[in-house]
Amino acid sequence: MKEGITELEAVGTRYDLKKGKMVCASRGRLICTRRADVEDVFRYLVDDGDLRLEDQVTMVASPVRDGELLTVNSLDDSAGVAVTLAAAALLLPLEEALVEADLTLLCCFTDNEEWPAQSNNFAMGAMRLGHAIPPPSIGSIVMDTQAVGNIRSGGGISYGYVSAGGLGAPVSLDCRAILDSLKERLNAVYPNTAQFNRGYFSRSDEFGFVRWSRAVGLFGVPVDNIHRGPETCNVRDLVASVRFLGAY
Repeated sequence: MKEGITELEAVGTRYDLKKGKMVCASRGRLICTRRADVEDVFRYLVDDGDLRLEDQVTMVASPVRDGELLTVNSLDDSAGVAVTLAAAALLLPLEEALVEADLTLLCCFTDNEEWPAQSNNFAMGAMRLGHAIPPPSIGSIVMDTQAVGNIRSGGGISYGYVSAGGLGAPVSLDCRAILDSLKERLNAVYPNTAQFNRGYFSRSDEFGFVRWSRAVGLFGVPVDNIHRGPETCNVRDLVASVRFLGAY
């Protein structure tokens, strides 16, 4: 956002215990006042519904497509959610085979991912989810977004080995070999399906998951201008991410 006052459409959501899901509790306007050398001030003005403590206020922004580029305020992590859902649909024909092999694949969606890294509440959603269900016998995959820089837009899904400069969740050595082999094989048939991120630095859900299960994949859709307003990705990377995640 530029200096001055910016007004955006927004909604307030909360978890409804009776319905067992997140619901829209209010609609209104999120007003940001930004000045140089002063911390941003946000105000949420409710036009319809009510706002309560612990409601989550989210900007509403329609995606804008320009050729192969998709721009929206919330690609982190709506892109990862979309890829996970699409990969699950791709694997649906294998459901009977998984049941016969006594294997279960859970696609889980966390909340409250990026609280301050120094906070005890950081990755709270992942830590809460990780203790709500039994740990997986094979491991967990984090499907997120990763910042363009060390990786490129249009180069396919990005993956790393160790998050947060070695302080986060390390991917096991056997899975690293599988990932590298799969990248080479798929790129030979479908160019720009996957790329390795040598500078991966994340503070994501793997912080919580690594206390619960081993990490077998740290994936992300390449996103430009991440965390700095409207975010942009290449729609080809979304397709490539579904292909690679489904194959893995």
